[in-house]
Amino acid sequence: MSKFLDNSVGYWVSKLKNKMKRNMSKHLKVYDLTPEQRSILIILFDDGAMSQREIAELKSMEPSNLTVTLRRLTDKGYITKSTHPTDIRAYLIELTDKAKEICPQLKNLSVQSNGNLLKDISSNELKITLDTIKKMIENIH
Repeated sequence: MSKFLDNSVGYWVSKLKNKMKRNMSKHLKVYDLTPEQRSILIILFDDGAMSQREIAELKSMEPSNLTVTLRRLTDKGYITKSTHPTDIRAYLIELTDKAKEICPQLKNLSVQSNGNLLKDISSNELKITLDTIKKMIENIH
């Protein structure tokens, strides 16, 4: 491996993300969901109904890019859109009962999918890693 890649934060974060996404995708086939769709359902399950803009902010996505994913979740019967109570230009996105039933299982998939991801990593090492990643994200803004 080149020295550049060996010391590249972006390379290693991207490699980890891709491996985690691939593993998660395998577990989500039974639900006919993608990792992105799963994360939206879990956000709505944990935080309740919200606008597309709010979901986009939490996921660090452009609202326009989120439109297709939300349409697919609607077509699958996992979410509904209704008029936003305070913003006539926005929709309120909510989980259906079908989604609420599977969300606890979707949340537990992280443990199954990540398997040995945290093997031999202490809670202190994990905390330092997460804190460092969060600082990097703040530094970019």
